[in-house]
Amino acid sequence: MTPDQVVTQFQQILSTMQRIVNASADLAERVDGLEQNSGELLGRLTDIQGNLQLLLEKQTDLQKQVLHDYELLEARVRALEVTGS
Repeated sequence: MTPDQVVTQFQQILSTMQRIVNASADLAERVDGLEQNSGELLGRLTDIQGNLQLLLEKQTDLQKQVLHDYELLEARVRALEVTGS
């Protein structure tokens, strides 16, 4: 191999390495962007989860109240049936 051929090969190797470095930097930027977006999305999902938990608790409380009121109404109807007969 002549010295010119060795220089040409080294230049090709350096060029390839430079493309790899550039591609790695681009990839790192993309990953950073994805991590930031993922963090924001996780924050939103956590907020939604908290809101859903509150709604479920309120729904449970409402169901308990409705059941209690129904039982009271049922007892009153039975009392009226007993006193009416």
